[in-house]
Amino acid sequence: MTLYMNQILLGSIRPALCGIAVRIALVASASLFSGCARFSGERGVEISPAVASDADFVEGRTTEADVLTLLGPPSQIIGLHEGVVFYYLKERAAGSAAVFLIYNQARVNVTYDRAVFFFDGEGVLTDHAFSKSNPK
Repeated sequence: MTLYMNQILLGSIRPALCGIAVRIALVASASLFSGCARFSGERGVEISPAVASDADFVEGRTTEADVLTLLGPPSQIIGLHEGVVFYYLKERAAGSAAVFLIYNQARVNVTYDRAVFFFDGEGVLTDHAFSKSNPK
């Protein structure tokens, strides 16, 4: 073959090879930038029955100091006209995610445990409640 014929044949092969190389590069980058993940986390104050039970809190007798000793500092303190509210919150989150170049998906399950304590002006417990996961 002549030099001219080689240039024509190679010239038609190069674009085809270039297109294949681009496709391979796209597939490789898609696999590098995709994946799955699992995650979980907790924040707040533990208020489970293992820490304190309903029997530990007696209205008219339990004081703010007693609750602080059992559960520690509350997540929130709310001042009322004649008293105060201690609000405890524990949040748990767990989930999974799939990450791709074009499509992403995440699923998260969040649960909350709560406890609320009402105190009068002298710091004595007047009422309290637990969330359903910590029955009263």
